[in-house]
Amino acid sequence: MFKHDEILLGKILGIEITLNYSWLLILAIFTVYLALTVFPAVEPTKPAALFFFMGLSGSILIFGSILLHELAHSVVAVRGGLAVKKITLFLFGGASRISEEPGTPQLEIRMALSGPVASLVLGFIFINIGLLVQHYYFNAHLTIALFTLVGLTNITLAIFNLLPGFPLDGGRVLRGILWLRSRDLKKATTQATNGGEIIAYLLIAAGILEIFFISFFGGIWLILIGFFLRQMARWSYTQTLANFALKNMTAMEIARPLVGVENNLSLTDFSEKAMNHEKFFLVQKGGHAIGIISAQILHKVTADEWAIRRVGDKSLPLGSFSRIRSGDAALEALKILQEKPNMPVLVYDQDGPVAIITFDEIAGFLSRPEFKPLNFWQSDG
Repeated sequence: MFKHDEILLGKILGIEITLNYSWLLILAIFTVYLALTVFPAVEPTKPAALFFFMGLSGSILIFGSILLHELAHSVVAVRGGLAVKKITLFLFGGASRISEEPGTPQLEIRMALSGPVASLVLGFIFINIGLLVQHYYFNAHLTIALFTLVGLTNITLAIFNLLPGFPLDGGRVLRGILWLRSRDLKKATTQATNGGEIIAYLLIAAGILEIFFISFFGGIWLILIGFFLRQMARWSYTQTLANFALKNMTAMEIARPLVGVENNLSLTDFSEKAMNHEKFFLVQKGGHAIGIISAQILHKVTADEWAIRRVGDKSLPLGSFSRIRSGDAALEALKILQEKPNMPVLVYDQDGPVAIITFDEIAGFLSRPEFKPLNFWQSDG
C-alpha cells in the first residue's frame, strides 16, 4: 500500500512498518557497491549475476537488521508506556515514531541502549553463522563473506550509534545520564546536542580526508552522514524543547480564536471578511455553531457563483474535525496534527468551538527565539 512518500509493508507487534522512497535508492547503491567491489574480491571467477544476487541479499539483510534495531527501541518504549505508531526505513537507516519523549531518564537510557544491544546480538549471530558455514562448507566463500559482512556491519552500526552525540543512541544515553544528574531536561538536551554537533563535524572532516586518501565513495557517504547528523541534532533539540513547552501550555494559549459568520452569508460578502487574513471561520445559524469554512474555498468556486452561493453551502460539519478542550495540553493538538496534517484541530470550551489550531499556530509558537537551533558550543549557562 502506498501512503504519500512511503510504502506500507505491514505491521509488526501492532507497529506500522514503512519504507520511504529514498530507501529504494540506498538499497540500489548498496547492492551495486557490494556486487562490483566486495564479492568479486572474494571469488573473482564467479558470474556477475551471482555477485548482484549476493549484493541484494546482503543489502536486504543489513536493512532487515536495522529494522530489528528500531523494533528493539520500540518494544522498550511500549513497555515504558509510550505509544509507537510506526517505524520507517529511509536513506540513512531507520527511525521509530514514538508518541512523546520518555518521562524519566531511566527510560531514556533503556530505550537508547536497546537498539545497539540488538545490533550487537545480531552481529555475533551472523558472524557465527558464517563460521558454521565455513566449518561445514569451507568452499562456500561468497556465503561466508555475506554473513561475515552483515555481522560486522551490525557491530559497526552498534558502535557508531553509541557515539555520545544526540540524537544518536549514545547521545540519548548521555542525555539520560546528564538528565539524571541535573534533573534538568533542557540543559541535558543542550549538552548532548553539542556532542552531536561535534561528532557531525568530525564525520565531515573524516569524510573529506577519506576522499583524498582512501575511498571517494566512502568519503562522500561520511560527509552526507555528518551533515544529516548535524541537521537531526538541531531538529531534535528544537523538537524536544518545543514538546516540553507544549506539554506545559494549554491549547487555548496557542490557538487562533475563531471568527463567526452566518450560514446564509453570500460568498461575495464572505470574501471581504476573508481578506482580513483569517483562514478558518466558524459558521453559525441562529447563534449556534454548525460548521467550519475555509477561506481557500473561494479559490475553488468561480467568481460568478460567489453571489449565489452561501457560506453554509460550502462549510464542513463540526464532526469532520478533531477536537480538544481549551484546558488540554497544547502538545495533544500537535499529536493530532501529526496524525491528520491536513485537518485543523478545533478547541472547545463549555459553550462549543471557540478557536482552531493548525500547523501555522504551531510554527508561530516554534518561531520564538528560545526554540531556534542552538549555535555550536551554545550552553544554557
